[in-house]
Amino acid sequence: QVERTQEIYVVIDASRLSARPVTQGGIEQPALERYVTSALLLLSAAQHQGDRFGLATFDNRVRAFVRTSGGARHFASCRDSLLDLKASESTPDMAEIIRYLRVQIRRRALILFLADMTDPVLADSFTRNVRVLSRQHLVVLCQTRPAEVAPLYAGPEVRDPEEVYQRLAGHARWAETRSLAQRLRPHGVGSILIDDATMATQIINRYLEIKRRQAL
Repeated sequence: QVERTQEIYVVIDASRLSARPVTQGGIEQPALERYVTSALLLLSAAQHQGDRFGLATFDNRVRAFVRTSGGARHFASCRDSLLDLKASESTPDMAEIIRYLRVQIRRRALILFLADMTDPVLADSFTRNVRVLSRQHLVVLCQTRPAEVAPLYAGPEVRDPEEVYQRLAGHARWAETRSLAQRLRPHGVGSILIDDATMATQIINRYLEIKRRQAL
């Protein structure tokens, strides 16, 4: 069975929202660093699978775009483009990055967004604009899920009244992410809620699952 080469893009939000601290192994770091690490592992997996891979970074404008290619030299180019990436203080412009990707990416591709969509205004903007991209491409939104974002009755029993309010706040944010996923589904846009600690593994697993299903 001959499997045709697929094109994979990872799109990283480098706005103020990516400066949110996450903790892994007792070490706190900005979410953007986890995005970058996960993106490089995903691109490495795509390289080993024989796919063509590229990336884009953005905040209120497109900061970098590397068109798809393959091989170790191209992977090094992608890695170099991420070396000095820092979170900016600007608000992400979803309309701008989606418009840019629609113009630049001609061949059908898998496009994975690594972004924080907890801001309702940002989530609405993404939902309105992504439909024009999903008509041609397979789009997957990878939303990070901090440990406190979970269904109300998940986890151990509550120990004090303050924790009740924390659980309620976490449940509200979890419900918002579920609502966003439901709004994206009719447009053919996938959505996964990924844990900070296992971000790279979950993203790579989704990529491999799409390959197995030959969805592209």
